[in-house]
Amino acid sequence: KEEHERAVQKRDQKLAERQNSFREKDERLRQSIQDFKRDERNLQKEKDTLAKKREALEAKTKEVEKLRDKQIAQLEALTGMTEEEAKEQMIQTLKDKAKLDAQAFIQTTLEEAKLTASQEAKKVVIQSIQRVATENAIENAVSVFNIENDDIKGKIIGREGRNIRAIEAATGPFQGRMTTWSVTKRSAGEESVALSFYLALMTRTCLDLIGARGPVIVEGPFANNNEYLRMLSALSPEGLLTSVSHTGTSIGAALLCLTQHKQAATAQTYACKDEPALQAYGAAWRLAVESGL
Repeated sequence: KEEHERAVQKRDQKLAERQNSFREKDERLRQSIQDFKRDERNLQKEKDTLAKKREALEAKTKEVEKLRDKQIAQLEALTGMTEEEAKEQMIQTLKDKAKLDAQAFIQTTLEEAKLTASQEAKKVVIQSIQRVATENAIENAVSVFNIENDDIKGKIIGREGRNIRAIEAATGPFQGRMTTWSVTKRSAGEESVALSFYLALMTRTCLDLIGARGPVIVEGPFANNNEYLRMLSALSPEGLLTSVSHTGTSIGAALLCLTQHKQAATAQTYACKDEPALQAYGAAWRLAVESGL
């Protein structure tokens, strides 16, 4: 009997658990149905809202089309042209403008090409002058004659070189002056710098005496002498140009040949960084030479 009661209790317990499970499932199902109905109502509201917006948009579109047709009619009445005629005229105007722009571009391109060709031609002329200037300058500016014997050479030089020294003293910008050193002890480097400065000072003096104007152009080996260039640049307020060419007078010849070509293509501007000190040195040198110190 006790075993029977225990079996009945287990059965009742299982039935109760199943009933609870069914109730929970039923509750979840009812909740899902409620959620679905709520979502369906919200969706319907959104559909109604979209339908109203669509109707309003269609109405506005029709109104805009009416206004557009009205404006087109007014423009046609003012211009005396239909819409198609206006389109054709606009297209033709755009075509004409495109042609003008293309012609202007072609003209600009041609002018640039001519300018470039002219510049290249000037460079070719300058380079040609540089190649042949030295040889022609030597042929036209130097006269060579043979001395028959040593007696004539001696008469020209003079005893112990007196004639040569007399020529040196009687010529140049400072006649009657002899070149001497003011310092007895000096290094080879000091001599090199002093000689370079001296040559630059004499160059500037000669240029001033002949009334030279404009920038000075230095060619040949002197263009590689930095001390010479420093001093000459400091004393040349109108500028100093250097050239890597070693033909002596080729750039000058090019400037004479090409009067409109103000600066030779191979010349570069040289700038001196310590002008005040070198200008003071040059002024002191000029004062010493002219006063006979």
